[in-house]
Amino acid sequence: MGSLEIGLRALLAHQRAMDVIGHNIANATTEGYSRQRAEQAPSLPAVSKVGGGYVGTGVEVRAITRSTDALLASRIRERSGVLASAERRDGTLRELEQLLAPDGKAEIPSRLGDVFGALRGLANDPSDPALRSDALAKLDLFTGAVREQAETLLSMREAIAGEAQDVTARANDLLEQIASLNEQIGAASLDGSSPNDLLDERDRRLRELAEIVDVDVRDDRLGMVTVRAGGTLLVSGPRARSIALTRPEVDRLELQVTGAGEPVALTVRGGRLHGLLTAFEQDVSAAMRDLDDFAGELRLALNGVHATGLPVGGGYTTLRASAAVTDPDATLAEAGLAPPIEAGTLTVSVTDEASGAIETSRIAIDPATDSLRDVAARLDGIDGLQAVVDGTGRLQLVADHGKRFDFAGRLSPPPGAPASPVPLTFEGQYTGESNDTLQVVVRGSGEVGVASPLSIELRDAAGDVVASADVGLGYAPGEPIDLGDGLLVRVGAGELPTDGAVIGELVRTAQPDTTGTLAALGVGGLLEGEGALDLAVDERIRSDPAVLAVGRSGRSGDGSNLDRLVAVEGQPLEGLGGATVHEHFGRLLARVGTEARRSGEVLEAQSAVMDALEAERDGVAGVNVDEEMVRLAEMQRAYEAAARYVTVVNDMLTTVMNMVR
Repeated sequence: MGSLEIGLRALLAHQRAMDVIGHNIANATTEGYSRQRAEQAPSLPAVSKVGGGYVGTGVEVRAITRSTDALLASRIRERSGVLASAERRDGTLRELEQLLAPDGKAEIPSRLGDVFGALRGLANDPSDPALRSDALAKLDLFTGAVREQAETLLSMREAIAGEAQDVTARANDLLEQIASLNEQIGAASLDGSSPNDLLDERDRRLRELAEIVDVDVRDDRLGMVTVRAGGTLLVSGPRARSIALTRPEVDRLELQVTGAGEPVALTVRGGRLHGLLTAFEQDVSAAMRDLDDFAGELRLALNGVHATGLPVGGGYTTLRASAAVTDPDATLAEAGLAPPIEAGTLTVSVTDEASGAIETSRIAIDPATDSLRDVAARLDGIDGLQAVVDGTGRLQLVADHGKRFDFAGRLSPPPGAPASPVPLTFEGQYTGESNDTLQVVVRGSGEVGVASPLSIELRDAAGDVVASADVGLGYAPGEPIDLGDGLLVRVGAGELPTDGAVIGELVRTAQPDTTGTLAALGVGGLLEGEGALDLAVDERIRSDPAVLAVGRSGRSGDGSNLDRLVAVEGQPLEGLGGATVHEHFGRLLARVGTEARRSGEVLEAQSAVMDALEAERDGVAGVNVDEEMVRLAEMQRAYEAAARYVTVVNDMLTTVMNMVR
């Protein structure tokens, strides 16, 4: 039977080898499959019963091995994570670049340029309703473009957050599958066999997991693997933990590992989740913050100018703040207003519509001690003006019947100023740098235009003379006299009292609101909203374009406030780091463009590395069908030879049996 056993073993060994070859050919295109090989070796020799000594007993398959390289597999997992991260972020950056500047043309700066161009045109004829409507229409197009981009960015961010949640769920599925495969492999390895297909399946799961989150994989002596990410254990033997995605802030995502006591923060440095988190926080959320800063700072700058201007028809009869406070009795510093209100003064002018007389008042505001209700009480104390905080926490201002109010800082006497014995009129637009109240003091005495010497002096609170005008002999009463800093004075006919007499006061205003209260509360603004998502033309102006504040003096044809609005285009804004609005948006475009180019370069480099590693793996573990067919032919011939050997042995044995009979 020894000879037959040798033949039978040969048949079985070659059949097994052909089965392995067939398995290889069947999986030639299976992703992640590792080529297997039937390792044949001589079977243990036996003691010969004829003549003694050891004789061979044939061949056997000692093991079915898989062609693999653990170090190469580790490198592939690492690079696949880097590549997946780069691919995901690159896709976001390309989309972001196309959104902000479709075909290389940025819509928002272009729309903003149209707005300022229309305001320049309106400044040439501020009373033209067609030009005013055109300017507001362009402003509406601009704010609409900002809102549209903000909404698209928000949708992008939420889509990334949803994708990150789905990818996290897939990672948890893979962790469970790897733990289950660990258990099966561990059980199969107890008898010393190698469950090759289970090992391949686990490697595929590990590769997919590495494409989601960067992992460190270590083998143990039972063939099971331990998986860690960021130093935190994810899989140990047949047990797996879970990854949880949290959102502690609207613009930030965090990962945690759960399943063993308190959640542990997980920091990833590769994989699709890394790309998603980077795109979410550093790209899309950062772009949203930049767009919000752009919209918010532009709104505040324009509103601060617009609130201190005048419509064509003069002041306002009513205004309501667009920003509300939760507690009107809390200090302004605690009210959460943006930008924060600073200590200073707010200048308010009240005009009598019948006489045209103007009185200008200043109220002091200290955010550390004053509440919104305190501010309202001080405004309410100005003659001709009523101020309250309504039920929504908004400041509301209403002029008395026959009155109008404004914050343009117009030239006028303060309430209670001495009455001049002669007509005394100040004109022009103050171009100086300080807010002050000047006294008008007579030098000399007698009839205007006749007496000599005779002049008036303007003195500040310290008694220093800041300007003077000769109104004595040779002066034609009522003629304008230049006082400097954009101011003119006209002194009518009549007798001036004794030398040193105070005949009037003048409020000079360089900056009507040194506190930023009007902009922070949204009083008399051009734009409304809190950020880019809700930026819009103020509803009051949309419903009545005539209330657009075009000037500051109230005179016909005055477009000085439009000039101030246009100047905002080139004004460095502190909230934008000293950049202009165009520079800030340009920096956003440049940053996104730079990151997109860098991301593309990284993606190209990593793809090349990955292609090289895949080619190396194919050389080690891939199935070459031609080689397998050659080996199959070898095994076939060996099998046929073994079969022929069995036939010969069988014939020999038959002959012997016949001789015995």
